[in-house]
Amino acid sequence: MPRLLAACGLAVLAAVLTACAPTVTLLPDPLDVDTGGLGAGAFSADLTGAINQSIAGVAASLNDPDIGIALYLESERYAVNLVLPHDIVVGTHNITSLLSAYDSQQRVRFVGVSITDDIPPSGSILPFALYANVLQGRLTLTSIEPLTGAFEVTASDDVGVAVTATGTFNAIVPEPAP
Repeated sequence: MPRLLAACGLAVLAAVLTACAPTVTLLPDPLDVDTGGLGAGAFSADLTGAINQSIAGVAASLNDPDIGIALYLESERYAVNLVLPHDIVVGTHNITSLLSAYDSQQRVRFVGVSITDDIPPSGSILPFALYANVLQGRLTLTSIEPLTGAFEVTASDDVGVAVTATGTFNAIVPEPAP
């Protein structure tokens, strides 16, 4: 009997605390997706922090039915590359580190990102600078077919140097994988 009373008391306490607690959402706030001035297939992005550069151009995208969707926002020297799962929907999504976006079968399960600079930092073993450790990020999609949206992400390299990328892309149609 004492156990039953304790269980009922805990249930009532949990209900009261739940009713009094503030509402917490795990979904990030949506970004404003302003594609004004961007033609179909185009993107623009600002990189700040370790890189201070604006990039723009025509995006490339690849849709591999066994892996996911890759979105390449590249300029001559810099790039913001996103991977998206096939089942992604219109709305706002958290962005994770690129390697964390894949499951054990190498399929994309979450939105992932990497930011690159073709010129490596001094002493690097890589042939480019890679910012792939996401500190925070979100992606808002207003259309899936074709892909239209905005992103905001801060990522660091392996020594903790960070870059923030904010940008918009408009009406990108992924090419089928070869």
